[in-house]
Amino acid sequence: MPTEVMMEYKKRVTDVEMRFPMPRTKEQQAEVDKIKHNTLEKYLDAGHGACVLREIRLRQLLVETLTHNEGLDYELIAYVIMPNHVHLLLATIGDKPIQSIMNAIKRVSGHRICKLAKHRAPLWQREYYDRLIRNAQHYDDVVTYIINNPKHCSPGTYTLYVRH
Repeated sequence: MPTEVMMEYKKRVTDVEMRFPMPRTKEQQAEVDKIKHNTLEKYLDAGHGACVLREIRLRQLLVETLTHNEGLDYELIAYVIMPNHVHLLLATIGDKPIQSIMNAIKRVSGHRICKLAKHRAPLWQREYYDRLIRNAQHYDDVVTYIINNPKHCSPGTYTLYVRH
């Protein structure tokens, strides 16, 4: 995202964190995390940043990366590749940590996409948000969120996959 957008996001995060000073209860921390996440999602959904993944050939490189180790380290359940971010739901296989899986996906896809797009690395932010699916309702909510995420995008600017 552009520097000015990141600065605005960080200011909003600081404002939220000041509303809930440390030490925080679990509920307060959950509220801070929720506000931070929702604010970031709003900026991403607004289409800020380079939007490198708007191009189908670059999204296809990411799909190739995602499907390369499918069935070995994880099962793909759903994803949406937006012009400037990705939502991914997967189930790990075995004991490989999610951090290792995500690092591999980001490293390989970032290298391939930057090379083809002549985009300056890094492509991905260092952090990512992961969630443990707690129950069937949470699972359904996440799949629905992924399906609905591109509703404001122009056709052809995103790639959606949901395993049936």
